[in-house]
Amino acid sequence: MEQNHADNRRMLRRRPRTPTGGPDSGRLAFLASLAELPHALVTSADDALARARMRAAGLGLPPVAVTAEHVTASKPDPEGFLAGAARLGLAPADCIVFEDSEAGSRPGSPPGCGWSA
Repeated sequence: MEQNHADNRRMLRRRPRTPTGGPDSGRLAFLASLAELPHALVTSADDALARARMRAAGLGLPPVAVTAEHVTASKPDPEGFLAGAARLGLAPADCIVFEDSEAGSRPGSPPGCGWSA
């Protein structure tokens, strides 16, 4: 976990860039469609890096965000996903994960959730 925090500090020192492909209209429409549904951001980034990346993409943070400060293990450990489900008041089986990282897409992560990479 300490390595994850060190990596986050290093990445934050660089200017955050828009994720590959940028927030095109399809992605923005999808995120807008979630506004009235329970949803969370689960990331291995720390809070500062998550905010910087979302801001660079022109997006706000959802009401529930699980960042590196909230877990003791990084992805592919399922702790963050399980914390996100719990904070939403949902069972993992009632959640769908949309993942953009290889670590989060590894088999077994997250247990009980449907997911799409």
